[in-house]
Amino acid sequence: MVPEHKKNVLRSAGTMKDGSVMLVNYLVNAAEKIKIYNFDTPAKLVKNIEMPGFGAVPISSGGHKDYEMFFKFQTFTDPGSVYRLDMNTYKVEALRGPKLEDLSLNLSDFTTDQAWYKSKDGTQVPMFLIRKKSILPSLQEQPK
Repeated sequence: MVPEHKKNVLRSAGTMKDGSVMLVNYLVNAAEKIKIYNFDTPAKLVKNIEMPGFGAVPISSGGHKDYEMFFKFQTFTDPGSVYRLDMNTYKVEALRGPKLEDLSLNLSDFTTDQAWYKSKDGTQVPMFLIRKKSILPSLQEQPK
């Protein structure tokens, strides 16, 4: 059993590798993260999957018996690229990106940073700042 997380929202979960592991998709500070757990009692974290940035996983495919998963990952500067997750090595491989030849700007010149701001009631609010890579970011401290 995967324990409930106090802060992160569970978006989806499914089994893979003949049912030996569970993939769990959490919303963490307004960005989606994939974690892999085994089926010990209680479940133990096997791997945090390194995502290619701050974004969302709107589509994924992979079944109970499968040893690979394919997923789409969207960011503010990428309308959606397809990735493959190898369930033996837990490595993520980029397979296909969008064709954006008609744009007048090059989206690979941009990056996304996460910043934190305090609301009027003191709540730390995550925000995303999209900037050209050539522009230096302002440093923001993450909440404790």
